[in-house]
Amino acid sequence: MYDVSRNPFRPVSAAAPVPPVPPASSSRLLSPPDSSRRVYLRRGSAALLGLALGIAPPLVVAGPAAAALECYQPSWSAPGESLSEWNTVQVPAGTTDRLTIVPAPQGNSPHALRAEVRDGDVAVNPANGQPIAGGWRAEGVRTVAETASNQTVRYEWSTMLDPTYPQNPVGTDGKPIWQVITQWHQGDNDQGSSPPVAFIIESGQIVLHLTRPDGTDAAKHVLAPIARGTWHHFRMDVRWGLAGSVTVWHNNTQVLASTAAQTLFPQLNSAQPGTAYMKMGLYRKPIALDPPTTGTFAVFHDEVRRSIPATPVTGPETVLRPDGDVLRQWTGGTTGTAAAALDDAVTQPTAVPAADYIYAGGPNRVTEVTLADQALSGGTSALTGWFYANAGAGTQLRADLVQGATVLATTTVPASSGFGWRSISGPATAALSQQSLTDTRLRFTTIGGGDSNIRAAYATSVPTTCPS
Repeated sequence: MYDVSRNPFRPVSAAAPVPPVPPASSSRLLSPPDSSRRVYLRRGSAALLGLALGIAPPLVVAGPAAAALECYQPSWSAPGESLSEWNTVQVPAGTTDRLTIVPAPQGNSPHALRAEVRDGDVAVNPANGQPIAGGWRAEGVRTVAETASNQTVRYEWSTMLDPTYPQNPVGTDGKPIWQVITQWHQGDNDQGSSPPVAFIIESGQIVLHLTRPDGTDAAKHVLAPIARGTWHHFRMDVRWGLAGSVTVWHNNTQVLASTAAQTLFPQLNSAQPGTAYMKMGLYRKPIALDPPTTGTFAVFHDEVRRSIPATPVTGPETVLRPDGDVLRQWTGGTTGTAAAALDDAVTQPTAVPAADYIYAGGPNRVTEVTLADQALSGGTSALTGWFYANAGAGTQLRADLVQGATVLATTTVPASSGFGWRSISGPATAALSQQSLTDTRLRFTTIGGGDSNIRAAYATSVPTTCPS
């Protein structure tokens, strides 16, 4: 148990795409097939070579759609540039070297908060100059309170223990010394002694310590070895409440799955949830070491940020038109590349004139065109393929939206369908790098016959990103 005193600070409360046109009646082909066969290869691969040799492409099941975009907006930060980033500090009277701003070790950032605690370091309440009982400490305090909510709050920060930090320190009473490096303390109108949520040092490990209002341990979760002289990058998602939850990442790896936790204690003489506020620095058992010279209790904290959920932003639609051929097995229509025949400057629902087109002329024939790439800025992108086509009697037209070696989505135009716009609705795909939407293609295959004609085709991309 630690932090048995009441806190001298009273926290304050914080402040679809257009559906495709239904098939019309059957229509005549605009042109009979010719005997020519043109093959244009682009962005080659073994799969494309198979297409060139007339081997029908396999149906590749699309991978899972990108997870719903999760956005968080910073609401407060302490980047380590000034002690004024904290509402107040708790240090021994008359000291100026227990909490300091220093160049961040190893260049983690320009500056960091350094906390050092020496024997006898009883901090005082800066409001009245009175000592704060319970332990020796040097902490920055954010007095704005966390309150009960179903909303997830995200905390991110970096911590490094001084290279000389004591390893498994023992006090003169022969017992291990408890050490707290970050805590969310209950309000002074709440039940409890030790804080409900704390990051502590125990047995050479950084541990998440969850406590009950009666001071007993609710759980201890080992997160990482202390690895003195090494930066630890933490993220904690927490729901504040009597029945809340915590999830923890260390160095971008989840080390604690979402876990039920009492992250707030009830108010004094009430069943209503109280509050919690953040303290960061170093706080330890008030006892000397045995032996007395085993290192300096000093820790660095940096890049502290609190964030709350934010609504994703949907950007404008981008039209991606055909810009090259992977393969043209369709033997009729406009002379030249299939891409040139399909890149009409038109979008649905406008009807497409018969100025240029491609025509199949036989069953099981494949024509595949590449689509123009686009600049990306993260988030996800919803892809939809569009094409203006018909399918005559005895012929089905299959259209695939392809990315790399994966068929993202497919649709089939039934036989005896007249000209009209059809869509291929792909899943939302991750757009976290430029390559993730590069090599998007449209593939057309005739089934059962060759009576199919396509006049135009393109795809649309609608990005969803987090607000900046």
